[in-house]
Amino acid sequence: MIADLINFLVEKHRRWKYKEDYEEEAKIKFGPRNIGLQFKTKGKETYIDFNYPILHVTSIGIWDNGEVISDTEKALMFIDLLDYIYNYAGTKATISIDINHPDKEFWESKCIRQKHNIKEVILFDKEVELQKQIKKISVLFDQGKTVTVGDITVDNIVDLEKELRKHI
Repeated sequence: MIADLINFLVEKHRRWKYKEDYEEEAKIKFGPRNIGLQFKTKGKETYIDFNYPILHVTSIGIWDNGEVISDTEKALMFIDLLDYIYNYAGTKATISIDINHPDKEFWESKCIRQKHNIKEVILFDKEVELQKQIKKISVLFDQGKTVTVGDITVDNIVDLEKELRKHI
């Protein structure tokens, strides 16, 4: 209990110190149909995978201008996102972490620190999930149908996998 309070106060101090450097407050908004979150601060922005109520934290990594998001920025962004989801969606977020992502341990440690703001943490393997999707969709090809991924229409498994990999 005391350790949680100390962690909370230390995190708040870091946020205040960091926010002093903000040129503007962070702005977060839901994407179309509440899928995805757009995060803007200091003239930079990024898009974060969010499928209500699941926040895919391993999608946080690069600003739209190509600059890498620092660990400090990720940590503060994570707190802001959890607050935003709770305040606007009315529920605690479920956090998903790709087990093969280089930041897996970073995100697990942040989830432990923010456990009071998180419903649950899901660990998944993105490659296994991709293969499951391909297997499900490939049935349509056997029926002579096509599938549109993004803005590309495909009619075979090879092209499907190639297009899906662009979006993961």
